[in-house]
Amino acid sequence: MAVPVLAVAISALWSPSVTFAGGGAGGNAVTIRLCAGFQFESAVARLLGRPGSPSPPKGGTITFACSGDIAVAEPVTVGSGQTLVVRAPHRSVTFLSFPHQVSGSSTIGDVWQVFYVNGGTLDLDHVRFHGTGAVPVTGAAGASGGGDAPDAGQGGANFQKGGQIYIASRSTVEITDSAFTGALLVGYQAGGGGCGGAGSATAGGAGGKGGSAEGGAIYNAGTLTVTRTTFVDNRAQGGYGGFGGCGADSTAGPGGPGGSGGSGGKGKGGAIYNTGTLTVTDSNFIGNEALGGNGGAGGEGGTDASNTNGPGDGGPGGSGGSGGKGGDARGGAIYSGPSFTLATTGQGTAPKLQVSHSTFRRDAAVGGVGGGSGPGGDGASQFPACEILLDPCGTAGNGGNGGAAGSGGDATGGAAFAGDIPSGYGAKARLRRNRFAADRVIAGGPGSNTDCGTSSGSGGPCYGLSGVDGFGNPAAANGQLGSTGGQGAAQDANVFNLYR
Repeated sequence: MAVPVLAVAISALWSPSVTFAGGGAGGNAVTIRLCAGFQFESAVARLLGRPGSPSPPKGGTITFACSGDIAVAEPVTVGSGQTLVVRAPHRSVTFLSFPHQVSGSSTIGDVWQVFYVNGGTLDLDHVRFHGTGAVPVTGAAGASGGGDAPDAGQGGANFQKGGQIYIASRSTVEITDSAFTGALLVGYQAGGGGCGGAGSATAGGAGGKGGSAEGGAIYNAGTLTVTRTTFVDNRAQGGYGGFGGCGADSTAGPGGPGGSGGSGGKGKGGAIYNTGTLTVTDSNFIGNEALGGNGGAGGEGGTDASNTNGPGDGGPGGSGGSGGKGGDARGGAIYSGPSFTLATTGQGTAPKLQVSHSTFRRDAAVGGVGGGSGPGGDGASQFPACEILLDPCGTAGNGGNGGAAGSGGDATGGAAFAGDIPSGYGAKARLRRNRFAADRVIAGGPGSNTDCGTSSGSGGPCYGLSGVDGFGNPAAANGQLGSTGGQGAAQDANVFNLYR
């Protein structure tokens, strides 16, 4: 008897909160009077069906007659042939998205968007979005070598796309009188390289490359129209490059060189990333940022321990690995460029961008910092007892040189970027009658070649130390510091447009 009672109780709670009727998009309309996540999810299920349904409904219109926050438990998918209209006139409705890893998705990354439009049509009117769905995941570290070459670190997955809305090709989205705030899309962090196998002069494995982040709030590969909408404090941040693996400690010669640090991932489009058709009118972009990921530090060179078991000439320590380049940043607010297919094969539709009567203020593209120098390995010391036994002592080994520090990432288009594809492919970008104030490009700084306690965690200088004699006194030369990295380039604080 408990089941019928529970059903009646739920029905009594539900009835005044949600009203179903005909006449909306797709023939159905829903009015929500109690702003709660489960109410919205039930309305979506009624209009669009459940994921994987063999005969899903054609969609409908959801109208909010309440104000409040809607926490989304899973992305709302609008599939091919479906239309969803979401309206909150004269109300304050905010969709909240939270970090949540979606496993097994190679298309959109581990991102928990509010809406995933996959061939359908979405119309948003007077709604707000806040928060992020990005989960920065670290690639696996490379395995250490067992006397053989070690593995390189696993790179971050290629892309993280769209923190709040993902729009696939052949999809249409219109956004009017709405707002997107506080999205933070972070690219995958790369894994570090493995260490060389002990006893040989094997180099450390290279660190993996950080993953890119594309579109802090929105990723668009379809047709997107934005009118009278505000984007505030959204960010797309490339993942950090992995550190280089340590060179092998050798017992028969020089120590192995450290592995190179991986480059930082690119950050593109702090608010919107576009590979399709994007039209923006009468909108505001404030404080959005595209951030390149920092390069990984170079690995530490291996030491030479060839004289620990008897006299003889000691070898030098291995050189430190080079730091990875900082990731580039493009389009603090808007990025418009080619799809992966178009960029790699020349096949596909060129991007089109039109922005008019809009304001850009305090948006920025910021390049990532280069990876620090890998410290050189220490040279071999003399056999400790040789001075006492009057045996031939041989010579101590020199310390290994530090690696070159990584250069900073480039920063281009503080407000907007349109490029990355030759003009002959038909890409278009037109920006007219817009206002710009205090938008910035900040080039990434070089990695350190003097502070290996910070850049690599070794806690010592960036050069290897000389081997010592039997009494502990330096008996050779210390290594030298590696070269400093270069400053990244900064270009066009407002708009970079290759298609003028």
